[in-house]
Amino acid sequence: MFLSPKHTANRPSLSTRLSPSPLAWALALAFAGAALSASTVQAQSKAAQLPKSNQATTQLSADSVTGNPETSVRLEGNVNVERGSQKIVAPVIDYSAASDEVKATGGVVLIQGRDVFRAPTLQINLATEAGFANQVDFFYSKHNARGSAQTLQMSPNRVHTLGQTRYTTCSPGQDDWEIAAKSIELDNNTETGYAKNLVFKFFNVPLLALPYFEFPLGKERRSGVLPPTVSISSGTGLDISAPYYFNLASNYDLTLNTRLMGRRGLQMSATQRYLTNIGAGDLTLDAMPHDRVLGQKRWGAFAQHTHKVDDLSMGWTVQRVSDDLYFKDLSKSIGSAAQSHLPMDVWTRYKPQWGLIEARAVQYQTLQDAGASIVPTYGRLPSVSVALNPWGAGNSQWRAEANVTRFTHATQVEGVRAYALPQWQWENKRDWGYFKAKAGINATHYSGLGANNGSYSGVASANRVLPVVSLDSGVTFERSTQWLGTLATQTLEPRLFYLNVPFKEQSHLPNFDTAASDFGFTQIFSDNVFNGNDRVADANHLTAALTSRWIGSANSAELFKLTFGKRYYITPQRVQLIGPSVAGSATSSDWLLAAAGSVGAGVYFDVSAQYDQTTGDTIKSAVTLKYNPQARRFVSVSKRFTKNAQDLVDLAWQWKVSPSSAIMGRVNYSLGVPAGASTPAVAKGTTESLLGYEYDAGCWVFRVAANRYSTAANTKNTSVYFQVDFSGLTRLGSGSLDTLKRNVPGYTPFESKPTWSYDPFKTY
Repeated sequence: MFLSPKHTANRPSLSTRLSPSPLAWALALAFAGAALSASTVQAQSKAAQLPKSNQATTQLSADSVTGNPETSVRLEGNVNVERGSQKIVAPVIDYSAASDEVKATGGVVLIQGRDVFRAPTLQINLATEAGFANQVDFFYSKHNARGSAQTLQMSPNRVHTLGQTRYTTCSPGQDDWEIAAKSIELDNNTETGYAKNLVFKFFNVPLLALPYFEFPLGKERRSGVLPPTVSISSGTGLDISAPYYFNLASNYDLTLNTRLMGRRGLQMSATQRYLTNIGAGDLTLDAMPHDRVLGQKRWGAFAQHTHKVDDLSMGWTVQRVSDDLYFKDLSKSIGSAAQSHLPMDVWTRYKPQWGLIEARAVQYQTLQDAGASIVPTYGRLPSVSVALNPWGAGNSQWRAEANVTRFTHATQVEGVRAYALPQWQWENKRDWGYFKAKAGINATHYSGLGANNGSYSGVASANRVLPVVSLDSGVTFERSTQWLGTLATQTLEPRLFYLNVPFKEQSHLPNFDTAASDFGFTQIFSDNVFNGNDRVADANHLTAALTSRWIGSANSAELFKLTFGKRYYITPQRVQLIGPSVAGSATSSDWLLAAAGSVGAGVYFDVSAQYDQTTGDTIKSAVTLKYNPQARRFVSVSKRFTKNAQDLVDLAWQWKVSPSSAIMGRVNYSLGVPAGASTPAVAKGTTESLLGYEYDAGCWVFRVAANRYSTAANTKNTSVYFQVDFSGLTRLGSGSLDTLKRNVPGYTPFESKPTWSYDPFKTY
């Protein structure tokens, strides 16, 4: 049986630098060890130095030396023998100069490189490093690991055989976990280990027993069993995954996974990865012969590839599943469960020094939610883009981009859209401010417009050409001041932005990919209030904003920042995203406000708001307050509000309750929103919750996390994850660490690193 090396993703990473991954390697590394730093032992008496004919020199020191230095000597009292990276300390040593052999008795310490061994007696040839010892204690500094063996046979070229071995990374006297094996052979030349009759114990309870296995001592990948994962979920029941890794070649591998779900049945998957000098990719196939809950077979196919030669690259992404509920039923995280649009995307890209040419074709599989219908995304079959890098002289620059796309849809209007956007920009920057002028032409052409179902009655083709002109300027003033008693520099940064785009009716044009941008500081300083190219908003308005910062004089850190601004309409905007153009009556936009900074030791806040001064209503707001006095201790509370749509409180925390343990979690709670004229009601209640606990014992860390989240309308999933990290060995259990990292912003995990130190003369 083979066991393979450890990796956080439960398999080795693939590259010419493929790094190992799993339990077996860890177990093996444990036996093999690595290195130890040992303090230099000072000679305490007279020293005799014997020259050698090879590269290394043997140095001897002791309280007394008897015999002939040319043949053999006996050294007694505080004996030190050194040769290259080897050092031996013992009460009595017999040394043969002819053979370079040492016989040490009375309690011996052997240091080889940074490996340390203790034994009652030792025989070793210093030239070949071949030797033998009984009742050996050892320490490997690479993993801060220690152990013992009844016998140690050291062959030439650093091949060691350990008999009746025990190994752990726990502190002396702790021994929470250990590995015991009848024999282990470590070949450092091939970086391979061979073990017989291994037993892994946790609190003296055997968890794993194997009759034989091979394992790598370095970072080479090996075929073998990866650590199984176990979790419990309301959707799948008891969920056990047992992967097997195949190291097929240096640049490609295969992982087969058997997943058994108590409620649903058996799922098999295979993942192939490959890497070459010009390309890389992976392919995953999932198959479930029969889902006992759904009563049918289910499958998933996922592939991605990138390929690059000089300035030319290409690739694809393919994601397809058997049914709409595939991720909601079988995924292990809210991120996967929320997937709704799966791409089938093929692209090629040419990127010379002067710009970019890209062609792609993409279609989507839309996964519908029975409780909330999703509008399918348009396919692009194909789309061709050209972009020219900026060019010019002095303060002036030209740039241009263009695109032609054929949009396809099963039920809505289809057609071809082509657009070009050449632009000229002039900018003058100074230490105290800047001025920027920009002018461009947005030219768009539609052709072949129609619908598969024959319901389209609009134009078959159309053109839109609009000039876009903007002016942007800002000034910075500074003064010395204080922020909560800290010396600081305060800035005052007014900014004015003017945009002019003439009006053109666009309600007769289709909308393939355009949506309204979120109103905020990014939008009020942009050239278009819409994302996409099907709508270009008319504009004749001026945006004014004022920013003030407090910057620490000692470290230039931003202590506090305040920004507010709004847009003033010289001519009201008329173009709408949907429907005919309508001239608004507002002379200005809502106010925007943002503030962030520190108000004391470990206390931080971040506030943003959109305020309608005509009605006195807050349209949007987000408030975050965080207390973070030290590492692994923080509490964060946020409130996000959108009128008629959302009123949500988000609480997240990690709190170290002792030097070795912490609790963490996150709760999203909806305060409820009543139904509006065009919006449905949002019910009160918890939308997502997570609770976790972590305990660090030094040589192992235990984590448990329970997560509850929505997978669909009126459907929730509850999962429980357990995980144990053994220092210098492996990680057993499920993905509680990934779950905590993903759901608790700011979470810092404990690391299973022993804190005890080793002294080769005192530790044992």
